[in-house]
Amino acid sequence: DGDGPRPGSVQIWPVDLNAFQSVRDFGARYLGTEHGLDVLIHAAATKGEQDGGCALTADGFERQLQTNYLSPFLLSRLLMPALAKHGGRIVHVVCQAGLQVPDYLPWPLRRTHPSDLPTVHTYMDEQAQSLKRRSRKHHRGECSPLEEYANSKLALAVHSHYLARRLNKSPKTNMVTSVAVDPGALDNDFGRSASKPK
Repeated sequence: DGDGPRPGSVQIWPVDLNAFQSVRDFGARYLGTEHGLDVLIHAAATKGEQDGGCALTADGFERQLQTNYLSPFLLSRLLMPALAKHGGRIVHVVCQAGLQVPDYLPWPLRRTHPSDLPTVHTYMDEQAQSLKRRSRKHHRGECSPLEEYANSKLALAVHSHYLARRLNKSPKTNMVTSVAVDPGALDNDFGRSASKPK
């Protein structure tokens, strides 16, 4: 009838998390509806070379960093007015790969060497370097898709925690909540790829 979607209907709006402009267009389109937003779930992710891991986006960032962390960050910021209307919730889907801790067991019992564990500080320092240097690193094959994935998921978990505290302090957004959830192992192509060797 032209008056908008029927109650209970589903609308599918495409958004490309590899392109900031696509994210901005999506945000502007949603805000143009003037609807509130109850739940924003950041569940889209990419990992591994089969999904373009260690490739650079047109915006100049490593693909997993942009898809798994930077674009969700931008989309949350853009949709904050809609989330704040009725007190929405932002859900960040994280992964145990980004939450690993050192076990300090001797080899061969050690699962992961401490120097291979994800850290936000070293990751963001690396991403802040020039596009030219990052391009050379990726072309030399020094990039580890699994390490990039773990780092991007750690950044998302830390961001979710920080965002929750920040939202709570503002009278404009104190009804908006930010949470992180790890769904555990999934029996699908994405989940099974985690068990493959680097």
